[in-house]
Amino acid sequence: ALLAKAGVEATIAVLPWDEAYSRAQRSANACVYGTARVENREKLFKWYGPVGSNVWALYALPSFDKKIETARDARFFRIGGVKNDAKVDFMRAEGASSIREADRDSDNPARLAKPKNDPVAIDLWITSQATAKATAAAAGVKDLKEVLVVKRQDLYLACNPRTEKAILDKLEAASRK
Repeated sequence: ALLAKAGVEATIAVLPWDEAYSRAQRSANACVYGTARVENREKLFKWYGPVGSNVWALYALPSFDKKIETARDARFFRIGGVKNDAKVDFMRAEGASSIREADRDSDNPARLAKPKNDPVAIDLWITSQATAKATAAAAGVKDLKEVLVVKRQDLYLACNPRTEKAILDKLEAASRK
């Protein structure tokens, strides 16, 4: 909607998060949509929005019976997340040291069901509340429980700063309307 309001034509592609994020950093005229605007990313992009919001949550199988009241409480568990994802960075900042990163979020639900001695097994999965259950079901994990809502985060369109100035100006004007 922001692109249409700005009158900017774009080719939109659905890519694995790490690839989309990396491409937007290295390629002029590239943006990544649905991006958390967090401190360590602030200078990497030109930001437009917010264009949406996201709720981050930790999920587990129903058999998970540990009490977790804060993100920091999860630091002792093996947590599955996505490479270069702000949720993973957030959990690291909360002290989590056993994070298992995947290329795609869809890889994580099955890792919850792996035997505990499997090196890719996870206890918890940090993901978006809006897509967790559907992603798990598509991966064959039918039973999933939300353990903790970790954070609510606005989402932005993040563009490479070397994008053509005319495009950035149009996006800036449209984001103020």
